[in-house]
Amino acid sequence: MSVDLRPIDAGRPVAIRSYYDGDWARGFSIAEVILKAGEVWYRIRRLADNAVLPALFAFQDVIPDRV
Repeated sequence: MSVDLRPIDAGRPVAIRSYYDGDWARGFSIAEVILKAGEVWYRIRRLADNAVLPALFAFQDVIPDRV
């Protein structure tokens, strides 16, 4: 299986890795793609209330959601 290393486009539904237990949490989308020090980071929007989360998420902690 190959891994897609391209950034996920803004607006796309995603799952994010929970810092609490490492499981994947659904119900989010990409609010913004940020290139910082040569690495891809994401600003995440929670779909339930349209709120943008304050923390940035690393590339490896975000996967496309198959809605």
